[in-house]
Amino acid sequence: MGRYDGKMTTSLGVIQWLLAEQVRHTEQAQGRIRDDASANAVAKEQGLDLAQRIVSRAEALPDAQFIQRDFKHLRALFVWFCLLLGVVAMVAAAGAVRVSIDQREIEILAVVASLLGLPTVLLVVWLLAILIWRRPAHSTLLTAMTRGLFHRLGPRALSGPRPEATLAAAMGLLLSPSGRWLMGLVSHGFWLVYLSSALLILTVLLTVSQYDLGWGTTLLSDAQALRLLAMLAYLPEFFGLITTDDGTWLATGRLGVAPELVRGPWAQFLLALIVVYGILPRMLAALLSAGMAWYGFRHLSLDLKHPGYLRLSGLLMEPKSASVEDDAGYEPERRSMRVASKDASGVITLALEVGSEASVSPLFGSNEAIDLGVVETRADRERAMQALSVRKQPAAYLVVQCSARRTPDRGLAESLNQLADAAGGALLIVLTDTESLGDWGVDPAARLADWSRLAEQTGGRIESLHTLREMVGLS
Repeated sequence: MGRYDGKMTTSLGVIQWLLAEQVRHTEQAQGRIRDDASANAVAKEQGLDLAQRIVSRAEALPDAQFIQRDFKHLRALFVWFCLLLGVVAMVAAAGAVRVSIDQREIEILAVVASLLGLPTVLLVVWLLAILIWRRPAHSTLLTAMTRGLFHRLGPRALSGPRPEATLAAAMGLLLSPSGRWLMGLVSHGFWLVYLSSALLILTVLLTVSQYDLGWGTTLLSDAQALRLLAMLAYLPEFFGLITTDDGTWLATGRLGVAPELVRGPWAQFLLALIVVYGILPRMLAALLSAGMAWYGFRHLSLDLKHPGYLRLSGLLMEPKSASVEDDAGYEPERRSMRVASKDASGVITLALEVGSEASVSPLFGSNEAIDLGVVETRADRERAMQALSVRKQPAAYLVVQCSARRTPDRGLAESLNQLADAAGGALLIVLTDTESLGDWGVDPAARLADWSRLAEQTGGRIESLHTLREMVGLS
């Protein structure tokens, strides 16, 4: 079995997916987790494809059980958040009903517009997003509230290592297609509670108190208002919730005509409108969202195109019979110190797999050196190799920025050797983020010793920013 070819996928459990993503975020920020040799060995024995091996490796890491416990705490926090939204929906429904029927005279069209206007508009937008973009609309407000909740209360609920990576993985799940359906279910649930509460409150009020119900209009003519009411009455009558008999029933609903004769039928009409045009559509949308979310979470798969997973493919997909020494004790063949040849000229700089949270800034001005940018993915490496290969003469110096948060490993050593061979000059390694190693729970002395060993193995040397300009002869 060789390197991963990008075609195999595996369905994972939610906690498995979250754990793998948490480890990816962690390693993308600070490099490979130390002491992962046993986890790598377990992954190669248990998994069949790359996704399975990535998950097996993550589950075998020393802190896996604490990270999984944190995700369960976040799940409980999300459930409490949904319950709080339900309470907010009930309070909002009570306020909307009170505003709508503050007087003893209830105008049907005004109450319907007040209670169903915003929910209907949002539901139409949601349906259009599915029909046009083939996915549910993204609730920016609801997602922002969830993100704020996680970042404010999450650290208090999380006791495992690297809570920032745990929160990033959780938000990644909510922003995935399955997560969008879940957030849609929460949104539909909110409006269902809102509309159901409004229906219940109206039913109680209309049962214990006497109200005059009907319709009135200022801009529309009576004929136009009657046509609108007839259209609204079609579905409630179709479902058998009301009986309009003939057009005279609608006409007698004009406020001030004969309120004592139409109070009961028009009260039923108002409640039927809320059920048919409010509750039923939301219930169908909630069932659709629940089904799609359930199916999506049952078929979760890792996006193996992420650089963090691609870097593991060579490590985890090697033949089982191969001699694999992938831990910190791995000692490749040492290269002799790289030096610039007599015909070498120029300085080339790049940043190699520094991670998304590492601090990277240009080392020289645009006129002093050729900057190849951040080399993070396989495509980036191919682009950098192509740029180096077209040069007519070797570079005097290849200056590579690396994040000290990364654990030097075989893959990084191979990348450095390939780039340095193509550049043809001296290899200078500049480490960033050295001051923050302690904040990440990393022993600075041990990590810097690992980097010094890697520099010796690749024929390069570690240089500080203070001495770099003087060394390469740039002012």
